Amino acid sequence: MKKEGKEKLVLFDRLRLHTQEEGLTIWKGEKGTYAFRNIKPQDSLKPNYPIRRVFLNRKYLTGLFRGKEGYTGDILEEKGKRKLLFKPLSKQDLHIYERVFS
Repeated sequence: MKKEGKEKLVLFDRLRLHTQEEGLTIWKGEKGTYAFRNIKPQDSLKPNYPIRRVFLNRKYLTGLFRGKEGYTGDILEEKGKRKLLFKPLSKQDLHIYERVFS
């Protein structure tokens, strides 16, 4: 099913790095606390397999995939998928955008 209209990016959240450990980074955003957990190295090399799991307020949000413009993920909902774009601005700042069609 092809989406109608033009795609645009809408800000989903702004994140700031809080803590960093081996295999885990914690970010604070307007919607809460995000945890980015690394996936086993042998699994993350598989095609179409996420490199990290992203949790928001201790609930699974999405898998994180390498993309052309940054990193991508999607949220599965009853009405369909919400596509996200994770764009690093610096080592301490990250913006998450939602791809929407108008």
